[in-house]
Amino acid sequence: MIAGTFAGLAIITLGAIAFLMNREVSRMVRNDVQASGNFLSYVLNKDSVQLTKELQLLARQPGLKQYVLGNDTITRPDYQTVADYAKEWLLSLDAYSAMITDSHGSVLGQTDTPASFTPFISKEKGVKEALEGRVWSGVEIRDNRIVLAVTVPVSVGEYAQGTVTAFRSVDASLAHELKKALGTDIAFVSGGKVMGSSLVLPNHIPTPQGYPLSVQITGKSYLALYAPFPNALLKSDLGFVTIRSYGDAIAPYLCFQKILGGILAVALLLGLAVGATVSRGVTQPLDEVVGAARLVSQGDWPQTIEVTRTDEIGLLQRVFNQMTVSLRKSQEHLLGLIDTDLLTGLDNHRRFQERLEQEVLRCALSEEPLSLLLFDLDHFQEYNRYYGHTEGDNTLKRVASLLEENLPEVAIL
Repeated sequence: MIAGTFAGLAIITLGAIAFLMNREVSRMVRNDVQASGNFLSYVLNKDSVQLTKELQLLARQPGLKQYVLGNDTITRPDYQTVADYAKEWLLSLDAYSAMITDSHGSVLGQTDTPASFTPFISKEKGVKEALEGRVWSGVEIRDNRIVLAVTVPVSVGEYAQGTVTAFRSVDASLAHELKKALGTDIAFVSGGKVMGSSLVLPNHIPTPQGYPLSVQITGKSYLALYAPFPNALLKSDLGFVTIRSYGDAIAPYLCFQKILGGILAVALLLGLAVGATVSRGVTQPLDEVVGAARLVSQGDWPQTIEVTRTDEIGLLQRVFNQMTVSLRKSQEHLLGLIDTDLLTGLDNHRRFQERLEQEVLRCALSEEPLSLLLFDLDHFQEYNRYYGHTEGDNTLKRVASLLEENLPEVAIL
């Protein structure tokens, strides 16, 4: 009976740990996708704003306006002349290609086409938007690569007389940047075809959605999960896949599972040897562990088990306590990445909206005043251009730290 009891407890505990392991690993991968999507959206938005400002400066140049305004009395430069002009200012942009059109959407010059190429009417969505006077940006497939495209109008008076577009590649270099920031490998895909990745991959990989899938890549097991690309065109099959080594993901839990299995086996042998005289002293602490494991499997965090023994059962309790603390810290850390700005460590926009709503409600109920201070760094664009974006980022960190040191404890930054 004692042996059966111990065996049943061992099965329940190991089953609970296995369930917990699968659930936490799945949550880890989903958090990878959410953090990667947030960071990718941040990078694309930042690049889009930068390209927009630089293209708007170009669109105001008289030379470009003369190119798009050509008519019967003024000879419009030929295709290659406009393309050469675009290549000159392309050197100042972190983009691989640029395109200029007239007011009909006809391409006047493009940096990545031959000189003998016949001009054509552009089908780019951004050209249509810009000819209506609006700036457009988005992620799309072009020249068999994923690109961030930004199109701005070239206006003469109140009307758009042409457009200028820049294309920036979304490729392996950005994937490596995300890997460095988040520690997770990522691949950009279109219909399952790999368009850029932080690790060596075959041309096509699975794109599981909703729940992580174990996949084999170059003979190794990985956990993969797909998500749509932020800022991509509607009905687009563009997306990204986060890829985490299966062995690395389950290593902490597998190690604990082995230790726990060994401890339970020892406890079973002790139960058989000692018999009824120690059954109560053995089963009671194991019941505590099983109860705590059940709480964990249900999504709750149990109270720390009081350890009063120095034998294998006490070791089991200590290891279980350490595991739950470690899992809870890991979960809080991952959740913190969702609510925290990666650069400054302050609350991000999503978390700010939550906190603001809470404070408005609290102050309304307590009839206390609510103050909102907005800080802006003057001429920060010029600072970045003069000192570089790395120093600009360091300045943002210093400003955030300075504000944290001087704000009262009740303030939310």
